[in-house]
Amino acid sequence: MARVFVTGGRGFIGRFLVRDLSARNCQVAALVRRDPQTGGPWPAAAAPVYGDILEPDAYRREIESADFVFHLAGCLRSPRREDFWRINVGGLEQLLDCCMGRTKPPRIVVVSSLAAAGPSGNRPRTEADPPRPVSDYGRSKLDAERLAARYADRLPITIVRPPIVLGEGDMMGWRMFASVARWGVHLHPTLRRTEYSLIHVADLVDLLWRAAHSDHVVQPSSFHRWDQPSAFANSARETLWGCPLPAFGDAALWGGSPRWGSGRATFRTRGEASSAEQSLLEKTAPADPDGVFFAAAEAMTYAELGRRIAAALGRRRVLVLPVAAAIIRGAGRAGQWAGRISGRPVYLNADKAREITAGSWVCSADKARRLLGFSPQPFSLRLKETVESYRQAGLLR
Repeated sequence: MARVFVTGGRGFIGRFLVRDLSARNCQVAALVRRDPQTGGPWPAAAAPVYGDILEPDAYRREIESADFVFHLAGCLRSPRREDFWRINVGGLEQLLDCCMGRTKPPRIVVVSSLAAAGPSGNRPRTEADPPRPVSDYGRSKLDAERLAARYADRLPITIVRPPIVLGEGDMMGWRMFASVARWGVHLHPTLRRTEYSLIHVADLVDLLWRAAHSDHVVQPSSFHRWDQPSAFANSARETLWGCPLPAFGDAALWGGSPRWGSGRATFRTRGEASSAEQSLLEKTAPADPDGVFFAAAEAMTYAELGRRIAAALGRRRVLVLPVAAAIIRGAGRAGQWAGRISGRPVYLNADKAREITAGSWVCSADKARRLLGFSPQPFSLRLKETVESYRQAGLLR
């Protein structure tokens, strides 16, 4: 029986992963901050481990006995930008340091995000494309990937980048389904025609399992080409993409936690490379990085997603209402101030607005299909399963 440790076990994807692993007869322990029984179905055989990703003493014992580690814990939104680096990068560093204490380290799968790569433009992104994140969240996830590569000569790590994830237990996605079900209305971000990659949580979890059992791991050189223009960085150690780049593995701690994003780096206002940096990237770009995989089932416009949701609900029509980018940005700024005043994260803030208005977010999963045997179910079928799960939970009629 495989021993598995999952971080972020109480989240939408983490909870589904814990259930899937338990169904595979794995011995599962999952890091949670609150009682997982209160948030939805939780397998009786799965052991909750109460603690924080930044407090490794809480989960060190589980790491010592784990065969596999799935890292999902992270900061998705926050009124304080430094939290992204403190949790997404600093938390991963604490986890990997724990794994380094093993004579035979566990197999590690790090769940990143398409946000680390950035929007796609006029063609699907592949793993070989230089990353251009547009949000603080995306930049922090990219720096977490870079950190993983620095451990790659000592730990077997695979990185998976999912796009929009829908499915059972997703309360943010539920809002889209509820709007179509109740009022027959589906909001479309921006007035432009934009496309998005999507994946159902069950297909993502299947890909994570396949990644954990593959020989495709990150190499120390996987991100080297994207760090080549570091000679352009300023004295505050600003990186190519505007991310704070602390000295990985240094001993600079603040209250027992790494000082990621604590003010010792300068941020750029735009997450784009200069023309000189981009020129260097184009000259030095080799094949795609080892051990990094996009996870996507289908790509469609947001309007098409609304029509498919309506079909899954049994509605014949849906009104697609586009929302101007200026309105989204204004709402994002308002949400940012509301979060700062309340001290709590809000769904739509300035960082999320930058992602929403950045254009299309499409990625290719051809590499995962070719190397990992990834084969997602038809997305229309998955949408019907999602509707049924919401109805069983009493969230939809």
